[in-house]
Amino acid sequence: MSLSPRRRTFVDEYLLDRNGTQAAIRAGYSERSAKQIASRLLTYDDVQEAIQARVRRHSEQLSIAREDGLKGLVAA
Repeated sequence: MSLSPRRRTFVDEYLLDRNGTQAAIRAGYSERSAKQIASRLLTYDDVQEAIQARVRRHSEQLSIAREDGLKGLVAA
């Protein structure tokens, strides 16, 4: 999956606060049309796949951290 740099930035920004309009603005899209652009970007398969992949990766990292924390408590 190959996103353009601007779409990759949009995904990064979107995952910060799940606000599509603000993510589009921070990614460099026009402030006047940011709401429409965000709405359209969120319908693209490549953008949705990138978002889902990042969410899965984050969940896996949290799960590993939680397991490590529990192991530390048990060992103490």
